[in-house]
Amino acid sequence: MSRPTIRVFISYAWESDDFKDSIWNLAGWLLNNSGGEIQVMMDRYFENRPPEKGWQIWMQNEIDAADVVLIVCSPLYKKRFQREDDNEIGGAGVTFEGAIITQELYSTKLRNSKFFPILPENGNITDIPTILQSYNNNHTFPNGNERILKLIYNDNPTHLTEITNAISDIPAETKNGELEKAIVDEIIEEITEQEENNEKTMLTPIQIIVRTFLSLSENSKIDISKKLGIFDPSFNTMNPNERDKAIFKLIKEQNLLHALWEQINSINPFENNTNPFNKKENELHS
Repeated sequence: MSRPTIRVFISYAWESDDFKDSIWNLAGWLLNNSGGEIQVMMDRYFENRPPEKGWQIWMQNEIDAADVVLIVCSPLYKKRFQREDDNEIGGAGVTFEGAIITQELYSTKLRNSKFFPILPENGNITDIPTILQSYNNNHTFPNGNERILKLIYNDNPTHLTEITNAISDIPAETKNGELEKAIVDEIIEEITEQEENNEKTMLTPIQIIVRTFLSLSENSKIDISKKLGIFDPSFNTMNPNERDKAIFKLIKEQNLLHALWEQINSINPFENNTNPFNKKENELHS
């Protein structure tokens, strides 16, 4: 038995052709991967001829009728949403949609199960309008299309287990490997000066993040190193094992375990969505 059709409205600012095409591709991907269970609406369907009802009524009706509104956040979108764009030409659509969204959140006292910010792959969370920042769940496209589909379906795990249970999901070929042990030993070397109970607390999350990283594709590993700002051109020619060791050495030196967890979680979400590494102190080097 198929699920009922879910109506999705995509709100975004008209920017470059490449930017518009990336959103168009996202809409197509959602349609193609939902088996007809998702109906996507966006203003690009009316690129040449406006809707018969006129833009204002059309936007109001589509947002009201949508089960989920995906809000593609960019610097320009945020400016127009928050009425900070001084350019008098263009942008009325985002301004009007922003007013509708803000009013609905106000009317529901910020109880939100409909409006969700998403970011292009090179986006920044600072591009999310202030009122929407508390609903950010690190959704990006196109690499995060699968998670966006799960967002639309409200497909959260039925129960969350401790992060240690995620070990069972790690591919067998990466369990207890010599490379993993070498990397883990390198990362936890400094823990010996800390209390014994702190070592026990940190060891399992470190093992999990190392194992999960090693299970990723080679392209994903390189992409993560770039996003963490530690990419070196030599990575492309190094032996994969030596490269992975080099990546983790830089991650340790620059206290990037928290950021690494976020990057991996955006590709292959952990069952427990709570980052075990302290963002400010990174615990290992506090």
